Amino acid sequence: MRSTSPGKTPQLCSERDCGQPAAFPTRTKSTWCDAHITKMLREGGLEPLEPFTKPKAWRLTRCLTCACEAHYRFEYTLEKNAYGEATCRACYWRQWAREARQAMAAYVDLRPIPEANAREHAEKNGYDYLSALTIPSLADDPHHVRCRYCGRLSAARLGDIGFGCQCQINPRRERQTTKPAGSKQRDLLKDSQLPVLDWWDHEQNNTATWETVTVKARREAAWRCPDCGVRFRKRILDMVNMCEWPGVRAETTC
Repeated sequence: MRSTSPGKTPQLCSERDCGQPAAFPTRTKSTWCDAHITKMLREGGLEPLEPFTKPKAWRLTRCLTCACEAHYRFEYTLEKNAYGEATCRACYWRQWAREARQAMAAYVDLRPIPEANAREHAEKNGYDYLSALTIPSLADDPHHVRCRYCGRLSAARLGDIGFGCQCQINPRRERQTTKPAGSKQRDLLKDSQLPVLDWWDHEQNNTATWETVTVKARREAAWRCPDCGVRFRKRILDMVNMCEWPGVRAETTC
């Protein structure tokens, strides 16, 4: 908790009749004390394993349903709570994969994913492979991994692991295009290493779009603010030129 200067009234929790000091300051949004933050995490199916610092910080938690340990932002839990959806991605992707296999019926691929293949894939994309999160592990089931650069634990599908950790999206200006001089190769968005990749909503956009869309595409796609979690749709070309919500004022920040 941040200290206040002498004579300055500390900001209080936004919950009615609470009266406890807020765990983080804010001018326009709601804020809460540590007890209410923990309560909201539990509503999202998590228990905290380390102290709260700020809403945008990655915090280690444990799922109350499956015990998977992973890092989540508090703002991400707030978003999922508003949808009535549990935060844990291990639970989410298990259910998603089951429903996807049921939809495919007789065409479903039930061949298990060898652990050696999953481990090699994770390590190639900057992760330490911890374990499969289903037994047997089938296509689209989640895996438990840890980023080798920032140490963040996550539960993700192999396809998502292939994108690498968000902490590695920090391009230098001279690498903001992947097209070599004299090349006619399409400048794919996924290979651009632009900051806009941190806004791409992998849950709402399909894999085919991710694999083929270019940085100059005029079609709309789904985006998600990496700081506050707000979701919206906007043209890809417009987002490449300026990463912001539709209609947001220049002075507005998340």
